[in-house]
Amino acid sequence: MKEAFRFVIPTRDSARWIGHFLNAYRSLGVEPFYVCDTRSVDDTSGLLRSLGADVIEFTPSEDFAEAGMIEFAARQAGTKWMFRLDDDEFPSKKLVAWTSEFATRRNSQAIFFSRREVFKLDNDWVYSRAPGRYGRTDRPTYLHPHPRLTQSGELDYIERVHTPGFREPAFVSFAPEDAFFIHCNCLVRTPAERLEKIRRYERIGPGTTWPLADEYLPELFDGDWHRASSEGLDEFQALFENLPRLDEGQPLDLSPLEREAMQRGISHLNDQNAEGRKRSAAQLATQIERYGSVEFEEGVPSYTTTLSDGIKFGRFGQPSIIKSMKGVSAIEDWGRWTEGPKFELAFAAPLPKMFAVELTGHAYGPNHERGIVLRAGTFATEFKMSSTVTQTCRIVVSNRTAADRLQLAIPAPTSPAMLGLSNDTRQLGIALIKLTIQPLTPKEKANHIWQQFVMMAHTLRAFVMNKGRGASKPQHMTGP
Repeated sequence: MKEAFRFVIPTRDSARWIGHFLNAYRSLGVEPFYVCDTRSVDDTSGLLRSLGADVIEFTPSEDFAEAGMIEFAARQAGTKWMFRLDDDEFPSKKLVAWTSEFATRRNSQAIFFSRREVFKLDNDWVYSRAPGRYGRTDRPTYLHPHPRLTQSGELDYIERVHTPGFREPAFVSFAPEDAFFIHCNCLVRTPAERLEKIRRYERIGPGTTWPLADEYLPELFDGDWHRASSEGLDEFQALFENLPRLDEGQPLDLSPLEREAMQRGISHLNDQNAEGRKRSAAQLATQIERYGSVEFEEGVPSYTTTLSDGIKFGRFGQPSIIKSMKGVSAIEDWGRWTEGPKFELAFAAPLPKMFAVELTGHAYGPNHERGIVLRAGTFATEFKMSSTVTQTCRIVVSNRTAADRLQLAIPAPTSPAMLGLSNDTRQLGIALIKLTIQPLTPKEKANHIWQQFVMMAHTLRAFVMNKGRGASKPQHMTGP
C-alpha cells in the first residue's frame, strides 16, 4: 500500500548529529526522506547513505532551505502529503500516531503543529514558552504553531527566509497541541554558530531574525522570560543524552547595534502578539457580557453574522448569534461532527415565528436516510440526509412558542471504532457544514396555512365524532 505521507528532512552540514536523529526516527518505526544541500562541506549525504538512509541531493537558489528546497522535496516525496521537519527537529510519539491515524483524512491544505524550542537551563532540558511563541490571534493559547503537514500539490510555493516555503493556503487546521515536535537548534549548535546563523539570515532578510533572538540565543534571557517548562520532554531523554557534547567557547560578542536590533525586534514582535491576544480577549468579553456565559473554548474570538448568513461550522470563533453549542465534536477545517444522541444550538434571541432551516452536511454511516428529528420548542418534524453526498436540506419550522434553540435528535450515533474503521470512539451522527435561518417563500407560507387548515379540520371532525359517541372532550391531534 502506498504511504499516505512521508517525513521529509532538508539538511546541510549536519553530519555531527544527523545519525543520532536517524536512529531515534527508526526507533519510532519511521524512515525519513532526506534532501541534502549539495553545498554541505561535511559529507552529510555520504554519511546518511552509509547508514542506509533514503537521500537525494539538491542545490537551493540561495543560502536557506526555503529557496526551492521545500518545493523540490514535495515533488520528490512521492506521496500526497509531506511532513517537513528540519534536521534539528524531531516528532513526539503522539505526533506520529495522530498524523498516521487522522491527519491525512482532512481536507486541509496544511496542518499546523506546535513546536517546542529545547535548550539547557540549570542542567535540565527545557523548552520556552516566551511571549513571542504565541503568534496567532486565531489560536492565542497555541504554542508556536508551524504549518508542517501539507498537501504538496495544493500550495503556492515561495522562496523567502523565515517562511514555511509557501504562502499560507485558505484551508488550514491545527493538530492537538500535545502532538508536538521539538527543535534542538540549541542542543546541536554552539552559541557562536547560532549567532552566525542570525547574522547570515539578517544579510538575506534584514530585520527578520533579530526578533527571534530569544529562540536562537536563549542563554541571553532568564528563565522568567522563557517561562521554561520540561513537561512532555521525558520521551526525548535518550536522544538528548546521545547528542555530542558542545564546546560552549567564548562568551557571545554582540555589537551595540546588534543588541539594539535584538531588543527592538523582540519588543515589536511581543507587542504585536500581545495586541492580537488583547483583541481576542476583548471580543470574548463583549460576547459574554452580551449573551452570558458561553460554551466555547477559552479565548475563542467572536465573529459577527446574521441568521440569514448563518453559521459556518468550520470557521474558527464564536458566531455572534449563538450563546452555546452542545453535542458537537472539535472543529475541523470543513466543519464539525455531531457527537452523541442530541445536538443543540442556543441562539442569542428567540427565533422568528415562522422560518426555514437550511442545513448543509451529510449523515454518518448508519444514519444514512434515517429520520433525524428537528425540534424548536413544542414543534417537531423529521428530515433525512444521505451519507454518500453532501446536501442542503430545507426544513420549515413553526415556532409558536418563541423558542430560542434548535435541537436535532440523531437516530444512530456511531463511532468509526464500532464499524472497525479506526480507533476513533466519537459517536458521530451528522457532518455539520453550514446552517442558516431563512424566511419562508410565498409558496411555503401558503402550504403552511393549508396544513394548519387541514389539521383544524381533522381536529374538529374528531371532536364531532367523539361527541356523538358520548366523549366529554375533544381528542387533540398533534402534527408538524
